[in-house]
Amino acid sequence: MRAQTTLDFLVGVSIFLLTVAMVMAMIPGILDPFALEESSSPVQTNRAATALATDELADDGDPYVLSTTKVDAFFVGTDVTDQLGLDEDRATNVTLENESGIVKAIGPPVPQDRSTTTAWRTVSYEGAQATVRVRTW
Repeated sequence: MRAQTTLDFLVGVSIFLLTVAMVMAMIPGILDPFALEESSSPVQTNRAATALATDELADDGDPYVLSTTKVDAFFVGTDVTDQLGLDEDRATNVTLENESGIVKAIGPPVPQDRSTTTAWRTVSYEGAQATVRVRTW
């Protein structure tokens, strides 16, 4: 038997280069969830949605069932960021939606040209299913 070092070397180097190329191609996908924009704030957005659905807008002692009085008082305010205690360098929009569309909204319009962070909670409002949606950017 003859040693085929040239062929063995070629196969080994080819497998090595393919492996390195695959690893390099996968790294951006692995790191993508951790590469958030500075304006993204998923923790604050989720916290605000939960606070609205369970405390701020809910009937006393009955989370996820919204009080009409509390909803009317909240959506009359002017600055939703202050009401929710969020960072003032982020814009925030809160909407209450049901099956027929938007019931109430507060905050600036949601931009279509940039990334936003959205959190929503399904609630009961006036005896029907509704959604509280919080968007930050």
